[in-house]
Amino acid sequence: MDRRHGRAAAALTPCAVLAVAWLGASCGPWAGPNGSANPGSAVRILVDTWHSHKQNPTISLNPDDYGYSRMHGYSRLFRHLLLSGYGYDLVAQPLTDTLLARYQILFINLVDDTRPGFEASEIDAIEAFVARGGGLLIITDHSNCYHSAQIINPVLARFALRATYYTAVERGPDNAIEGGGWLNITRFAAHPVTEGLRRVSFQTGGTIEASSNDATVLAWSSENAFGDFWNESQGTPGYYGNWRQDSGEPDGPLALAVAREWGQGRVVVVTDQNVFGDVWLHYADNYRFALNAFQWLGRDRLPAEEETLRFRVLTDESSNGSRAGRKAPADGFYTFYTVLNRHADFTVHADYGLTEGYDALLLLAPAEGLSAADLALIDAYLATGRDVVLILNEQQRQVDASRALLEHLAGDVKITGATASRVVSAAAVHGDGMLGETATVESWCRIRATGGRPWLWIEDGAERYDIARAYDSHGGRAIIYFQSAFWRNAFLGDESAVPTHAQREAWRLAWLMLQTMRRAG
Repeated sequence: MDRRHGRAAAALTPCAVLAVAWLGASCGPWAGPNGSANPGSAVRILVDTWHSHKQNPTISLNPDDYGYSRMHGYSRLFRHLLLSGYGYDLVAQPLTDTLLARYQILFINLVDDTRPGFEASEIDAIEAFVARGGGLLIITDHSNCYHSAQIINPVLARFALRATYYTAVERGPDNAIEGGGWLNITRFAAHPVTEGLRRVSFQTGGTIEASSNDATVLAWSSENAFGDFWNESQGTPGYYGNWRQDSGEPDGPLALAVAREWGQGRVVVVTDQNVFGDVWLHYADNYRFALNAFQWLGRDRLPAEEETLRFRVLTDESSNGSRAGRKAPADGFYTFYTVLNRHADFTVHADYGLTEGYDALLLLAPAEGLSAADLALIDAYLATGRDVVLILNEQQRQVDASRALLEHLAGDVKITGATASRVVSAAAVHGDGMLGETATVESWCRIRATGGRPWLWIEDGAERYDIARAYDSHGGRAIIYFQSAFWRNAFLGDESAVPTHAQREAWRLAWLMLQTMRRAG
């Protein structure tokens, strides 16, 4: 959980305000305070907005809202839940026995010190709700951020659980996606909530303690992890410790999520709120993790619908040197990944490995060689009329993995032109991949490529330079982007900042790419 943006609370914004007409966006059913979505469903969820309102189903990732809380709302998850047959209400009032009796699941997202705390009568009502068969999902986070641990711990104590004041920090690069705080979790207990999970990603999380052997730790850090304590008196920003292990701080493995049965009911606690937020829901197996948790808590096996009305794109992290899941490197694609998912018509899933079942493949600067099975799957996408897009950086023709894949997709390609000297001035992008529109980009190179046919290009006086070309490949179409500086972290900047005009134009070019691919499909 990135706290650089402080403690600014997000206002609840009606869905009508969030809709963006020019993108054809649609928020779908909206449940406002004391409102309802899918009222006829068998499994109903009560979303507690009395004790927490920072990130909830009304806050969505979209092109015209910015800020940290806007990036990590829960609108996508709850849209999936609606499609899978669940219903939900957002109720901004104290919890009571009478209120909870109408629901099968209670969802308490990360609480904070700007909202009322839990009264003793509310805690009694929550425990009674679970004991008679209800499901309880609680989201905590790292280091007592927003004083969330001390607020939620009286509730957790009823179930012999405790949120700690630690941040889970990984030392090993194989375990951390970025820095110490972004966790790449691969250790899971055998449990219905972890069924089918290979990898789950936290954007900084906390740890959980269980004082009873009846609790099941669902997910663990590695042995190389440690718990970094937040000392409030030191006044460190972002509710973080010092990112080094001091005396008394625990070693890994650390418990990152737990489940337990209580009376006739069930409890799940997950120690990162961003794992199910709009930005990160479709990274690795985060979405499956969320659906598994709701299915177990609701005692159902409703289908996990994947929003078939959206254009679904897969990008592979396993061979990617500039991953969507890496925020810090200047040449990474993290902000680009969030931009693609801002559009209401698209879902871009970043996964570790190539699989079937998507409308297109998006290959981001592969730095590791692909297996024969991967190449066969790529060919299968092409043969069935689905686009395969390879995005290179300007120097990447020197990378063996990228060069080999480039030759596989476009054997007749040759690239010439300057790659080291970048032109910063704005230039208009033209081409077949624009749906009749024009976008303006900055930070481009004077690159020319051969073979295939022009797809996107820049006209600089009498000269024409290639952004991308399309190639007939294995029965289908491969689109090769020979430069992409305008889509990298260094250019796009922070994902939650208001974009400049130049950055917004790069956003628009990215959406046009996906729109063109969807039209073709």
